[in-house]
Amino acid sequence: MATSSRIEWTKQTWNPTTGCTKISPGCKHCYAETMAKRLQVMGAPGYDNGFQLSLMEDRLEQSLCRHKPTIYFVNSMPDLLKAEWVENIHHQCKYSGIAFFFKQWGGWGADGKRRAKKANGRTFNGRTWNEMLSLPFGESAR
Repeated sequence: MATSSRIEWTKQTWNPTTGCTKISPGCKHCYAETMAKRLQVMGAPGYDNGFQLSLMEDRLEQSLCRHKPTIYFVNSMPDLLKAEWVENIHHQCKYSGIAFFFKQWGGWGADGKRRAKKANGRTFNGRTWNEMLSLPFGESAR
């Protein structure tokens, strides 16, 4: 189930996938792989395959059950942040008329070099994406 989050820019996390396919030298020090191994040992649902990329079909419609507009951090645990994936999500948001907010690329650059997340930047397709859903005055997304 999507869970409440203490992350300041989101309301809930939603992980319909877990794991990743390693594609660069930066993947050597992946935080999500370390966490996935820990969650697998703990018997957490969705981590039966450890860090092997897995789709949790039973989780796909979870966000549709929410009746209030909600800001989700989608895929906080699988490390799927590849340009093609971001492009696909951006296209789906645009097609559906949904706000698109791109947080950042993470601690490893596309060139495999580790940097502060801020140094890797927040630009995607040449711009910063800060779109947020708008709520009527006085309503909360929580």
